[in-house]
Amino acid sequence: MAKLRKKYTVTLILEVLDIPRATYYRWTKEGVDEHSPIETAIITLCEKTKYRYGHRKIKHLLHKEYGYQLNRNTVQKWMQKHNLQCRVKKKRRFKADQGPEIIAPNLLARSFTATAPNEKWVTDITYIQYGSTTMYLATVLDLYNNEIVAYKLYDHQQTPLGNGCIKGGFRS
Repeated sequence: MAKLRKKYTVTLILEVLDIPRATYYRWTKEGVDEHSPIETAIITLCEKTKYRYGHRKIKHLLHKEYGYQLNRNTVQKWMQKHNLQCRVKKKRRFKADQGPEIIAPNLLARSFTATAPNEKWVTDITYIQYGSTTMYLATVLDLYNNEIVAYKLYDHQQTPLGNGCIKGGFRS
């Protein structure tokens, strides 16, 4: 600033830098403040953890390693002030069954009527909310007279649930 003042006016310099006049004079009077010990600790923790943690985890580490008991909003404010953003992990989709997806051939071709018993069977899974848990009811239906041939009640939904009728695991 001292170099620029020889060539330009203070008003012009502050206008170009977009700094209020009062701020400039306060800086010259008080001096530019250095980082407080807490801010230095936050910056050190963020660098040490390779910017992986957010303000909640940094707050916990501040208490654990430095003994500072701070509100998470204060830590967040200082992290934002110094642009210390945590890296957000990419969300992965959960896949229950890691095996290959099996697509059954369309044997019925939307012909849902049968001329004799046990000619065409269909199966479906129904979700039943039971208190805080979800139960899964798998049923096998005979299309000749719409009678339930077998059923099975599970507390999970996996491939063996629908295939239980072939192996004789269903109740009749």
